[in-house]
Amino acid sequence: MTEGSMPDSEGKYSILRPLGRGGMGEVYLALDNRLQREVAIKYLRTDLTEDGDWHERMQHEALLLARLNHPNIVQIYDFFEAGEAPALVMEYVRGRNLRIYLREHRAELADKLRWLSEISAGLAASHDAGVVHCDLKAENVLINAEGSAKVTDFGIASHSGDRADDVAALGVLAQELLADNAAVVSPTVRDLLRRLSKRGALTAREAAAQWRHAWLEQTQSETPLPSQLRAQQRRGRRRATAALVAVLVVSAVVLAWQLRTPAKAQAVAILPPVMRDPGQLSERQQQILESAVAQSLQEAVLGSQRLSLVGMTEVDTVQGSAAEKLVALGADILIASQVKCSGTVCDLDLQRLEKPSGQVTSYRKVSVIADSPLGTHEAVSRQWTYLFPGQTTANNGAGALDEADYLKYTELNLAAQQFSRSSRSILAAVESLLRARRDFAPLYYLYAQVALDTYEEMGDPMYLDRLERTLELADPALARSLFLRRSRFRLDLYRGDYQAAREVIRELEQEGADDALVAYLTGEWHGAQDQFRAAGESFARAAALQPSMQYLYAQARNQYWNGQPDAALATLDGLLKRYEYNTHALGLRAVILLEQGKLAAAEQALRLSLDIQPNPLVRANLGMVYLLMRNYPAAREQFLEAYDADSRDSVVLLNLADTEQLLGNVERGRELYRQLVARYSEGDPSVITTVAAQAYAQLGQFEEAMATLKKISLAREQASSPAVSAALVYTLAGQHLVALVEVDRALEAGVSGVMFDLPFFDPLCTEVRFRELMSEHDRDGRCEQLPGATATAGIATEKR
Repeated sequence: MTEGSMPDSEGKYSILRPLGRGGMGEVYLALDNRLQREVAIKYLRTDLTEDGDWHERMQHEALLLARLNHPNIVQIYDFFEAGEAPALVMEYVRGRNLRIYLREHRAELADKLRWLSEISAGLAASHDAGVVHCDLKAENVLINAEGSAKVTDFGIASHSGDRADDVAALGVLAQELLADNAAVVSPTVRDLLRRLSKRGALTAREAAAQWRHAWLEQTQSETPLPSQLRAQQRRGRRRATAALVAVLVVSAVVLAWQLRTPAKAQAVAILPPVMRDPGQLSERQQQILESAVAQSLQEAVLGSQRLSLVGMTEVDTVQGSAAEKLVALGADILIASQVKCSGTVCDLDLQRLEKPSGQVTSYRKVSVIADSPLGTHEAVSRQWTYLFPGQTTANNGAGALDEADYLKYTELNLAAQQFSRSSRSILAAVESLLRARRDFAPLYYLYAQVALDTYEEMGDPMYLDRLERTLELADPALARSLFLRRSRFRLDLYRGDYQAAREVIRELEQEGADDALVAYLTGEWHGAQDQFRAAGESFARAAALQPSMQYLYAQARNQYWNGQPDAALATLDGLLKRYEYNTHALGLRAVILLEQGKLAAAEQALRLSLDIQPNPLVRANLGMVYLLMRNYPAAREQFLEAYDADSRDSVVLLNLADTEQLLGNVERGRELYRQLVARYSEGDPSVITTVAAQAYAQLGQFEEAMATLKKISLAREQASSPAVSAALVYTLAGQHLVALVEVDRALEAGVSGVMFDLPFFDPLCTEVRFRELMSEHDRDGRCEQLPGATATAGIATEKR
């Protein structure tokens, strides 16, 4: 074959040069003229073209390879007849086969273990597709330019072969590959080699997980522990001469101080992957691929003790150059990724950029398969040691998953980010996966995040109970991961177990955790106990050490809780200059503006937040704005959407019931009030006391309403001020003098007079003192026109 167009390929390919000759065919490097990429073309040798059996075998190889889609298997792109000879168009792997590579390079033990993990993973993928290789050996493994292994040459593969033969061949290959390292391999590796020598003892999938574990164990062992460093120092001092003793003592003191006070953890921000060319990928395929890339990088950072992950909610809201993003995020390192696809094969570029200028300090390029999120995860994980040399990350257990389960996890992670499924649905699906895959750490991360965020939104302790049970499934080592300990910390705070929460902080301090994180958690601990001054000092320290969105938001929220709304707004304004589209900051700002009676500004902030990211809690707050504006149809629409989003939030249900009443849907409103009262009387802790009191009053059950008010604790509740609720109850009961006392108390506590614009308070307009209070709080025209007075009177009659 000479350089030029391949015969009978319709000009699709141009031959560049020969690559080699095998038992069945000759292999050429060619150019795909349509996609402008290099490919390898293997066509049947001319001396074999008359042999129908060889022709069938090559077709057989093409059909088998077409079923295999994995980053550790050489991919097939096309098959056609070249004259009388069949031709197979494959991925071009720029590299050498393993046998030749070992002759030409000195391979580290860690590389060999990683290759065995990759070979096993490719083998497992072929077995999952029902294909047995039947000829696994060093010559049929390619090492590409990135140093990754790919299984090739399925020429004699079979559907009916025995998978145990492939695993046995894997064991032989492993013994051969590790022969020079026999004296230094770990007990884990020795045990694995022993098990592979026993036919049927392991599947390829199990071997892949074991080899990956061995590789991670080896890379972690290459980083000396502090105790090992100190031992080396002691040995060095014993060998030193007397003349150097003083110098060494000083060095030892400095080293010991460094070991007691670890350097600040590096903050890493994972930028959303950029899809440069989706090729023929559907929008859903693009989303899955992007999610698999991002979550794999995030999990690696979470598994490192010396790195701190910047939250994705922060990352998604910043724009500008790399240097500007580093400043805005308070990050030390950015990881950027770009994807360019052809068919289902995609090139993934990974870059590490560092402050202050955003200079690229590391670059990796790897091929991934769009339809294989697990393969993408494995490919990205292999780049970790290149992007973060010297940094280790915990084994997250992905090796125990198959492709279908990892796809489910990726889809659930995506659904949680996009709010495309209800929280209950996501939690139930994760629980189901965890029953089968208890060793996969990211499932616990996802479950804890969704459960805790849902509890914050809905206040239902059921989510805390479910999280408690789920965390008990995690093995002890996983339970001590930083992320799950932070989740346990939040759980302890919500439970009111402050001693247990403080113990988590103490442990992290002793282990040398990031100072900013410790300060932030300390602030959360103080804030949960209403120790706002101490909390403010801790949050200010955290923000000074690392001005991240999370720490600045915590500072603003604490100021709000401490009765400093103007200070909170100032902090939020500063935060929003950095993170213009941060939904948490926009939401809190809207709540403060709402309480200050600035309804138009509150509506604008909530609308912007919803445009960025749908959220039932934001919808509920927007509904409250419309309720106070007396735009009841718009309020009803928002409350319905909030409630339909799987919300058992009793405040949302109460507001919806109020809106139905004000629209004249009296019976529907009463039905919702009855639901709340029934749940409260049955002991449902998600129905808070102020809500129950108002529901009783709206049903005309005033004795029960007043008895319920007496149960209200002085502690802060997850609702409007108890004084507002009490004022409403007494107004509906016709006890205006007591109601006025509560109105006065609410206004003194900082509640805006706009909260008393609801028609339910219209009967108080007959009282001089109420009109005076409204005038004192910038509501002069409150009682001049009463558009809802007639409707309110009708409602009051119905309730009584």
